[in-house]
Amino acid sequence: MKEIADAKAPRGGDEEEKKEADMAQVCLFSATIPSWVKGVAQKHMKSGHKYFDLAGDLKNKTSQTVNHLAINCPFYNRTSTLGDLLLCYKGLNGKAIVFTQTKADANAIILAENMTEVEVLHGDIAQNQREVTLKRFRENKFKVLVATDVASRGLDIPDVDLVVQLEPPKEVETYIHRSGRTARAGKSGTCITFFTAKTQYLVQNIERHAGITLKKIGAPQPEEIIKASGKGVIEALDKVNETVLPHFEETADLLIKDKGAQKAVQLALAYISGNTEGITKRSMLTA
Repeated sequence: MKEIADAKAPRGGDEEEKKEADMAQVCLFSATIPSWVKGVAQKHMKSGHKYFDLAGDLKNKTSQTVNHLAINCPFYNRTSTLGDLLLCYKGLNGKAIVFTQTKADANAIILAENMTEVEVLHGDIAQNQREVTLKRFRENKFKVLVATDVASRGLDIPDVDLVVQLEPPKEVETYIHRSGRTARAGKSGTCITFFTAKTQYLVQNIERHAGITLKKIGAPQPEEIIKASGKGVIEALDKVNETVLPHFEETADLLIKDKGAQKAVQLALAYISGNTEGITKRSMLTA
């Protein structure tokens, strides 16, 4: 009987929890404040809430440490040019997010022959697999994440060196959120946007409303690609366990004796970086 009486008695804990909930401070943060965000605030926050716009008086609405670039590239050359841009602007060891407009485009990039260490993230991927993919990306298990706008907002992914957009977005707010995936926590980063003659007006729209200028660049030339890959190889050499070096001593001696020290190193760097063919110039206009 005592247990029943206790069960019917008022529960002071519930009243205290309700009181604490009423006193809790609720804050909503967003890089941009479109009308639908204001609607969410009005629906879920108490009446009389305060609104602070920290970017309202700034001409540049994007992250201040992002280097904004744009490249005029035909659709049929996007994939090959993308691979070169990734090498030149993120290096062999950096991380990049590539944004596509559609899931089909994301899947097509994944299947490209010259793309390595790449995984995809879009709406057709199950939620549990998305979480696994993001965890692997944060842990540097792969270097390039190809995604639709499911990765443009609300994700904490540190140390992204490069963001690439294969088409300029129609909404300026989308550009701000995508480019903000890099240059986080005070670091610098680069955002490169592909465009064509038909979509150049979207770049101009972004520049006008975001208060930035996208510097126009050409496709990387073979000399730039070779230099970037060579630098990446040098960085990778620091990760070699020196206990394996004695196994290459005899071969190294033969190579130096046959080619000379400098040429031996040059040949090794060229072979490791995959640049063994002659240099062919490429068009600055069509990549």
